[in-house]
Amino acid sequence: MMIFTVAKRSTSKAVDLYYKIIEKCTPSASPASWIIIIPGGPGGDHKLALEYAKDLSHFAHIVLFDPRGCGNSGFNHVDECTLCQAVEDLEALRIHLNISQPILLGGSYGSLVALSYALKYPKQLSHLILNSGLYNGSKITEEAKKQLKLVANSRQTELGLKLLDGKLSGPQDVLDYYHYMMPLYIDGDNRNPVTTVPSKATPQALEKSARTVQILNKWFSTWSLSVDLSKQLGHISTPTLILAGACDFIVAAQNSIEMHHLIKGSQLKIFPHAGHMIWKNNHNKFVSSIGLWLKEH
Repeated sequence: MMIFTVAKRSTSKAVDLYYKIIEKCTPSASPASWIIIIPGGPGGDHKLALEYAKDLSHFAHIVLFDPRGCGNSGFNHVDECTLCQAVEDLEALRIHLNISQPILLGGSYGSLVALSYALKYPKQLSHLILNSGLYNGSKITEEAKKQLKLVANSRQTELGLKLLDGKLSGPQDVLDYYHYMMPLYIDGDNRNPVTTVPSKATPQALEKSARTVQILNKWFSTWSLSVDLSKQLGHISTPTLILAGACDFIVAAQNSIEMHHLIKGSQLKIFPHAGHMIWKNNHNKFVSSIGLWLKEH
């Protein structure tokens, strides 16, 4: 397990952050690029990205990490798990690994972290890849609530509204949410009733979910309401690739279309039959789209 300590700041205590490196599997004569994959959530860890990170290592070294409060990383207090702290932790990770101008690949909420980083540290990165990303917190929440009524069954709607209202009641709610909602994340028009019950959670899973529920509730009930980067995206000059699923119920593809218009010179690719987790049903196309774009830019 690779751990480094982020030093104490005026707004946070010191905390240990977990990271994992997958080295480029096709060495070349030229220095290899680095892709840092930023998890979503907020509250997500690196594990989902493991499903495609190995294939992306054909194009660059890959860095996976768990943000503070998530996965194997440390946790002090939910109020330290802000968007601003996430940006500074990302910069601390870049400095710790001595990476010059990495490629940032942000998924979902991770795209918001990547965009915020690009606005604060524009000279410190080479490319941006926004995967099912967002730029406006409250707008996304309201749109997702409307979409739930169209695609979700009663259990999914109940859990979805708990999340979007910031009212998850405890660790089991987090585990139930991802269990019952997964069909919608893979295909946003999947009305699979999902009647199975999750197996009994391990103490470790409940401990990690206890942190996650605090972060999710804080984000959806409070923090997201004040996040809107629409007036700032025009300042981004970093080469940017935007990926979206046409059937994404939680971050509508229209959001990615709007980002494409706001970020000058960006490239947009919409996957026709994909949900929020594009790579689940479009793995090869997802990876090859990123690889081709990197070669062209």
